[in-house]
Amino acid sequence: MLRLVEEYKTNPAQALATFMSLLKLVFLDVGLAIETYLAQRERTIRVQQEAFLLRKRSWPRRSPITQHGG
Repeated sequence: MLRLVEEYKTNPAQALATFMSLLKLVFLDVGLAIETYLAQRERTIRVQQEAFLLRKRSWPRRSPITQHGG
């Protein structure tokens, strides 16, 4: 911010406008990073769930008698 104030000594309104533009870019960057992280997290969860269901299908089936301790 000090650099902007120095650069725009004669035009503080322009310094503020430039600062606000830079701030918008920072928030956009942070937002995109968070969205990317969350999308990857959801993809990882989905892939792991699908892999689990595929493995579960190959498990041997128990007979109803052995399921109830019998």
